[in-house]
Amino acid sequence: MSTTAVRTINNTAITVGSNVAIKVFSFFSTIVIARHVEISEFGSFAFVVTVMTLLNLLIDLGISTVIVKEGSQDFAKLKHLFPTALMLRLIWGGILVLSTILLLAFSSQIPQKLTLMYLFYLLSVIPNGVISLIGAVFTAKEKIYLVSIINFIVSVLISLSSIVIVFLGGDLNAIAVSAYIFLIIQIILLFEFQRRIFFDISYKFDYQLAKSLILRGIPFMVIALQTVLYYRIDVVMLKWLKGDESVAFYNIANRYTDFFILLPGIIVSVTFPVLSKFAQESPAKMFEAVQRIIKYSFLISGALTLFLIIFAPQLIVLPFGLKFAPSIKVLMILALTLLFVFINSPLTLIFYVSGLTKQLIIVPALLIGVNIILNIYFIPQMAEVGASISTVLTELAGFIIITWLVQKNGLNFNLSLFFQNLGKILLAGLTSFFGAFSFVHQGIKLETILLFLGTYALYFLCLVLFRTFDKYDFDLLHIFWQRYKRLFSFLPKFW
Repeated sequence: MSTTAVRTINNTAITVGSNVAIKVFSFFSTIVIARHVEISEFGSFAFVVTVMTLLNLLIDLGISTVIVKEGSQDFAKLKHLFPTALMLRLIWGGILVLSTILLLAFSSQIPQKLTLMYLFYLLSVIPNGVISLIGAVFTAKEKIYLVSIINFIVSVLISLSSIVIVFLGGDLNAIAVSAYIFLIIQIILLFEFQRRIFFDISYKFDYQLAKSLILRGIPFMVIALQTVLYYRIDVVMLKWLKGDESVAFYNIANRYTDFFILLPGIIVSVTFPVLSKFAQESPAKMFEAVQRIIKYSFLISGALTLFLIIFAPQLIVLPFGLKFAPSIKVLMILALTLLFVFINSPLTLIFYVSGLTKQLIIVPALLIGVNIILNIYFIPQMAEVGASISTVLTELAGFIIITWLVQKNGLNFNLSLFFQNLGKILLAGLTSFFGAFSFVHQGIKLETILLFLGTYALYFLCLVLFRTFDKYDFDLLHIFWQRYKRLFSFLPKFW
């Protein structure tokens, strides 16, 4: 096993672990907030977070991806690139945030009693942009785990402070102010780490270099922005067509899918520097690595989709209460999006590392149009359920278009093996789903834990019987176990 593979496993494990922990703490704070505010107020909260997510991509301009790509090939370049990228982010971020605040204010989209919440969540776009830029430097040097640890600590503090504020009688305005303060602290910590480990930070601005960074980053930004836009356009359209309550019901279900959609994004960000090197040294090696990444991603997505569909009622009612029961159907439908997201994200790596990024620009543009048309048709009739159907159909369309582009460009990617792996995993998932469904449908009462264990035992048994794994897969699993078995050593004692 190569040093690069081992280092990638380490970075992935730590990054995934910290981000999952962040999402868990965030999820619990969301539960507390949802239970203590009105449904319409939670809808407003979900809307401003959606706007903030879009602005986080606009402020980036795709430059973080350029930093990772350039730094992974020649890290010394970043000492020259970073100061201009930083100043560009601060200037552009200020313009972007101010314009958005004025637009929302003049369009009467900001409820008077939640003015501070809107203001500080939108202002947090600037520190978020700086944090992502510093994170790109660490990612380029394959030290993303350091940023992940700091992100974890600060995010946990934000979540805990939100819970404390709610129990002390505070509102959403106080939560937004608290989160902003912690983001400023995070920037200070990251700057200090970068100065000590890599290079001092200067505040010089080179106009020509800024222009070059924007031109190189725009394709990445357009793809990322359009991708997130068609994920989030349903929230915006729900607010306009149905109101804050539909946004709240949709957002509660979407919390679960958003939690899991985090994983393919992490896998892509961690493996991107490695695949960039492979693309220069051995394209065949790069395509083989992408094939395995997709197989593992789809395997995970099958397991997660099963979990969300089978246990949707418990996942909604137990934490959030009966007032959010309409979110159950939404979650069962949205769960299907994971099957396509976990394939589409790794597939785009082929285009990024092969210098064919512009080929992907048309994909999100088409999907936004598809999503808008589907939302216009489904939302007036079915509200939040219609929005979830539109999202699944849009993801399916994205999968079809991206695989077609792979074939069209004549890339040396084994589509036959790709579809064989997908077929085996999909068949294993369907078998285990109908197995679990037959138990429930026939009135056989099982404890939730037994149903859970039985479903996944059948899933992985089918994967083995269908010969989904090869020797290399088992070698990777062995390395992972040897390095992280101590994390699981407490289980026998706990049991």
